[in-house]
Amino acid sequence: MQREEMGVLAAMTDIPGIGDARAYELFKHVDDTESLYDPPVGLEEAFYYVDDSVLAELRGLRERASEYIDRFESYESEGIDVIAVEDDRYPTEIRNGPAPALLYAKGNLELLG
Repeated sequence: MQREEMGVLAAMTDIPGIGDARAYELFKHVDDTESLYDPPVGLEEAFYYVDDSVLAELRGLRERASEYIDRFESYESEGIDVIAVEDDRYPTEIRNGPAPALLYAKGNLELLG
């Protein structure tokens, strides 16, 4: 997963009513991150939790995603890795349950399993 996609995923979890699982579900529903900045017609019909307020938040997502991308760069300079749920380094044991969309790890990542 690219850094912009991770930024979008993280920013979506800030939307009231959208946690990690719903953010990832929405992310997987669209073809690219641009589609989330201008939500496709019918998104509110496909997902019961998407209403006018969520659509408005999605339209403002680009700026928040950019802020997360800047944070990720700062984290990396401090030796912190951002690991997305789709990353091979993401622990299988965590991925198979209610999983956070992103993990932040520092140190020996091989110990994640």
